Amino acid sequence: MKYRNLLSLSTIAAAFFLAGVSSAEARPRAMQACAHVWSGKVTVKSRCSRYEKVLSLSDLQLVGPQGTVGLQGERGFTGPQGAQGAQGVQGAQGVQGVQGEIGAQGPTGPQGLQGATGAQGATGPVGQTGNTGAQGPQGNSGPVGPTGARGESAFDVIPQNRTVYGVIGSDVNASSANSQWGFSESLPAVAPVAFANEAVVVRNNPIVQNGCSGNCLAEEEINNSNNCTGSVESPTAPPGWLCVYPVYVQNIAAGSIRATALPAGSSRHGFFIRWKAAATGTSGIRMVWAYTAP
Repeated sequence: MKYRNLLSLSTIAAAFFLAGVSSAEARPRAMQACAHVWSGKVTVKSRCSRYEKVLSLSDLQLVGPQGTVGLQGERGFTGPQGAQGAQGVQGAQGVQGVQGEIGAQGPTGPQGLQGATGAQGATGPVGQTGNTGAQGPQGNSGPVGPTGARGESAFDVIPQNRTVYGVIGSDVNASSANSQWGFSESLPAVAPVAFANEAVVVRNNPIVQNGCSGNCLAEEEINNSNNCTGSVESPTAPPGWLCVYPVYVQNIAAGSIRATALPAGSSRHGFFIRWKAAATGTSGIRMVWAYTAP
């Protein structure tokens, strides 16, 4: 390897001279010429580093006058760092001194005597009950409230859109077939408008459809039956109509049940139910009804 002569030859020679003199003649610190192993750069210092080589005189080429310094080449890559040296062995730990003994605990002193409990004092006498105070005078009566409106009476006209209800029924002992029977029913109050025979309707339902050999109702009852839309459990009637809902029939001739106003043709007070027995023996009808004032 050729080393770049970055220092003058006289300086390098002086370094070798200093390095070679005896200890009696040397300066306090010897100097060395150090060449970097990668870059070739030469420096003079007291001690070369691990990446520098100590130069001897044979490593130098004494040449004539120094020519023009050429361009410095590109710096090479830095080499990998060397492995870290092993850690030295740790010295043995000194022996721990013996812990001194704990001194003995002194005895607990005796507990002092508890003082005696004092005697409970006597309960004082109960005081006398005071006399009851005199009753105060009664206050004056308040003014009488206004008289309320008179309630409805059976002597009144049924109010508009008010629905009234009732039950009717009768059992008879028919002496012969086709014997005719009937009974009447009064309204609980006077209807505001008279109703005709056609407005008193027996509702066609399974009781009368299955209770006879054929429907128990007369033809006019069947024709007007759709005007009554209630039931036995919830009887209703449109305004101005009186609807009758059969609950039970026995021994009734087919087509014989008929309902009319009472008096017949026009009434404000009640209605009439008639039927014929199908045979001798017990014959009867039971019904619920509803009327709504128009």
